[in-house]
Amino acid sequence: MNLKDFQQHLTQKGNYETLYQDTEGRSVLVICELDALAMVNDLVRAEREACAKVCEAYIAEGIGREMAAAIRARGEK
Repeated sequence: MNLKDFQQHLTQKGNYETLYQDTEGRSVLVICELDALAMVNDLVRAEREACAKVCEAYIAEGIGREMAAAIRARGEK
């Protein structure tokens, strides 16, 4: 995920207090700790699923299914 993707995620699904520019022109995000945790978990889950889908492309070679299952299982711990 790059900055543009993250900014798009914030505007579409983010639950934050405010987003503003400081005196030096930097974007500052104000967010509750639990909302930040939920957002990080959502992003990690999406990235994990994207990785698992890449692995599934190798199912014909006999390794993709196990790799995809292992990646998805990391979120269950």
